[in-house]
Amino acid sequence: MSFSNPTPSDACDGALHLLKMNTLQSECWFQREQAAPTSTHVDLRELESYATRGRAGTSTVELSNGHQIASVCVKDASQGDVKNLPCGARSLLIEADTGAIVCRGINKFFDISEVSDAWLNDPALWADGLHRVWAVRKMAGFVVTMFSLDGVHLEVMSKHVLAGPHVDAACQLLERLGSAQRTQMASDLFSWDACASFECIRRAEDHQHPVLEADLFDQQLVLIAVLKRTQLREESVGFSAMPTIAERWGLPSAPAVALQHSAALQDVLKAVEPWNSVYPPFTECPVLAEGFVLLIEVAQGGMERVNAGPLQWCYPIRLKLKTPKYVVLRAFRSLVMGDSNPQTYLYHQGLFSWLSSSMAAEKIRAVTADVGVSQLSDRFEAALHAKARLRYRDASDTVGGALEQLQEVSARSANPRSRCPLTVLILCGLPGAGKSTFSKALLTGISAFTAGSLFQYVAHISRDAVSRDVGLKHGIDDSSSKHKQRRLRALVHQELCDAMHDVARLCQERKQAGLLILDACNATQASRQVWRRCFPSSLEGYQIVYVDCPDSSINAQRAGHRDCHEVLRNAAEAQHALYTVRKRFQPPTAEEAFWYVDTKTHTAEEAALEVQQRLLLQLKTRRESEASAAGTYLGTTVGPPLVLTVASARVQLQQSHASLLHSLLGVPESAAIQLENITSLLRAQSKTRSCSLRVRLCCSAATLREMVVCVLFPSLCPALCVAEAPKSSLAAVCRRFMRDVAAALWGSPPPSVATPADVTGTVVRGHLKWLRGWLLHGRAATEPSGIAKALAERFEKEAFSPHVTLVHGGATTSLPTEDAIQKYLATEGLDVGAEVTVQVKSLLLDRHAICFGVMLSGGQAVQGIASPEAEGGRVPLHITVATVDGTSAVHAGGMFTSFEKWQSENEALRERQRTPTQQVKRSQCKFHNFVEYQLNTKVELKGVVELHVQ
Repeated sequence: MSFSNPTPSDACDGALHLLKMNTLQSECWFQREQAAPTSTHVDLRELESYATRGRAGTSTVELSNGHQIASVCVKDASQGDVKNLPCGARSLLIEADTGAIVCRGINKFFDISEVSDAWLNDPALWADGLHRVWAVRKMAGFVVTMFSLDGVHLEVMSKHVLAGPHVDAACQLLERLGSAQRTQMASDLFSWDACASFECIRRAEDHQHPVLEADLFDQQLVLIAVLKRTQLREESVGFSAMPTIAERWGLPSAPAVALQHSAALQDVLKAVEPWNSVYPPFTECPVLAEGFVLLIEVAQGGMERVNAGPLQWCYPIRLKLKTPKYVVLRAFRSLVMGDSNPQTYLYHQGLFSWLSSSMAAEKIRAVTADVGVSQLSDRFEAALHAKARLRYRDASDTVGGALEQLQEVSARSANPRSRCPLTVLILCGLPGAGKSTFSKALLTGISAFTAGSLFQYVAHISRDAVSRDVGLKHGIDDSSSKHKQRRLRALVHQELCDAMHDVARLCQERKQAGLLILDACNATQASRQVWRRCFPSSLEGYQIVYVDCPDSSINAQRAGHRDCHEVLRNAAEAQHALYTVRKRFQPPTAEEAFWYVDTKTHTAEEAALEVQQRLLLQLKTRRESEASAAGTYLGTTVGPPLVLTVASARVQLQQSHASLLHSLLGVPESAAIQLENITSLLRAQSKTRSCSLRVRLCCSAATLREMVVCVLFPSLCPALCVAEAPKSSLAAVCRRFMRDVAAALWGSPPPSVATPADVTGTVVRGHLKWLRGWLLHGRAATEPSGIAKALAERFEKEAFSPHVTLVHGGATTSLPTEDAIQKYLATEGLDVGAEVTVQVKSLLLDRHAICFGVMLSGGQAVQGIASPEAEGGRVPLHITVATVDGTSAVHAGGMFTSFEKWQSENEALRERQRTPTQQVKRSQCKFHNFVEYQLNTKVELKGVVELHVQ
């Protein structure tokens, strides 16, 4: 067995340091800006391409002089797209016809966890004279940008708008300055061809911010940057000039400290480790709210110092370093308000349990919105401090001690740089190379230590075993459709990430060392790198182990003769897996610093022993070095390490969390375990929170699906429909005759004018090119049942009770909602319990949902308004037939406006393709895939108006 562990020579050190900073720059600087650094225009073709893919949009805004320009808004998920985004400015105003930049705001602040950390230990950062590093206080406010086009008047912009509450707030604070100071600011910015970015701090008005800024900064505009206004590439004034410029304008600048060496940078990183973060060099206010912005200024050229001269310009890199308290409270706000599905922390369970004990659970969301999560957290901690010396019966700690532990555990989990004493071995190799045998031998060897082990926990995760368990749980196997197979791969990946995260969390929270072995083929370099992002950046060790059998015949023989494999059931499947993986397998490179295990010349036990010795020696050397530097000694465990499964790791986490919550609040441990999944608790509460007025339809979901199939079948299989037309027409005549006879005999009208099998439609928007491949995997459907089966596989969730929502409201106790429902009933002449007729007009389908557009017999075609805020976005009446699992309930209502926009963009793209001089890249300009049918058949459904509480 041999190990590959390349080390750069001293001659390459300079190039390596340069590479580290180049890597950071490539991760934070936008390539389109770098390609044309002095340009004053945005490429409109690139912007149009970006907008066509739904990643950005433009709107018309008006300057104070009445001139109309375009404001560019980039979706949050795309703001860090350094490769393709035309301009990285968070606020961007351009001339709509030429792309000339009117004003560009500050670029995105990247989170320090989003970039590689090699630059942190780069001596060149301090020695080459090209960089200057600042620790700037990250103010807890909102950013506004100010500029002047005439040297007299100031324009104020917040993100992509020139009006709104944030702009109004900034203008109010601006009015507090003297007229001379405002004039001076406008004159300076105009003469410098610059704009200025400020943090606007208003504690009372911005109470929903996760953390509130110190009173010292309240009701102030705090200067954070001055940058060139019309240049594509971001270029800013060196921060050393900010206090002088701010004083000139009668405003404060953000507190900042120039960092002179690596030790000072490490002090900044350590400052955000505790829950209550403090940075003493900020003498005016050392207590941190949101954290830091690490500002790295790169000189414009040569060896010129970035601060050599007045108003010296530089190229900035800004990295956010957040406090744990900000991260945790922001996640709690998102969790409660339903904005996203963030990571949950132990602090959330404590705060949620405390809130639940003092108010009805369904009111937590309203209280969070009214009071703000920052004040709720302060009240929570104040209540616990008041009884800090209390110890509940059978509790392991006092309330005060439990609170400190709660804050410490949550802070470690929220800080991506917090030390995690976990060593991870990522195995890779072909099927049959001996990975599983080797990993089990290694697990056995390490767990056999009776004393003196360096690990408290050892865990083995097999991708094959996880794939088997997830497949059984979701009912997906080899016979399932390609769509379900793709879904299975995504589910397996997510389960692996969750499993590794939980093992790491156990080690991190308990400060106990662990070893995790991931047993998988990991065929590509990208697949081996992706696992690193599942762990904190400060792992104790992360090692690639390449398990290889150089003799292909032995490899194939092993692959075909494995008994009781989790996934492969016979030799044929094993050979197929070997062939498939071998085609795309990329052996680790020297850059990955892998360890090589040859299972042809070594038995699994021999190889495991050598890896074990190498691993333990490496860890022991590292720990002794760290302990010596800290003046302590990190010993070994007393007994053998505990062998963990993922399930047992999760149980241990649950038990330790339940014990802590019992000490904190006196919550019984059985009840505390139920707090593990706050999301499900909130979702359960939301079921009794909404009230709506709707028409409950007198038909089944199966009937609606049958109508969808009948509309789609002629489009997907036109030849079959033409061939069977006479038969279908005769059958339709017979059905209509029998229906009319039944109606005459029983004296009751038919439930609809047409049966599902009669319904046809014509495509009026969208196209069908995508539908056969996406829905049928390119295969032909010979009968409607084939389409019905494909729809059932794609759209798993169907409406339990088909209905048409007339007015959708919020809480059942909300007076505006009740008033809106009563107003709608009175205006439209309807009553609860009344029978109505619903006319089905159209069918809409995209990759996420199927719905019918409808109209009531009285002419009503849009939903009523539940609140004044909804006036501008009234939703057409519709019946949601089915959705893809995970799709928002409001998606179907938004399909109407989305389809209108997508149709326009598709037509524009089609026109560009017809123009010979236009170069259209398929990868950058893709058509939106959707289809809308106008029904040719008159379909009427009966229903009853009802109030629905959910």
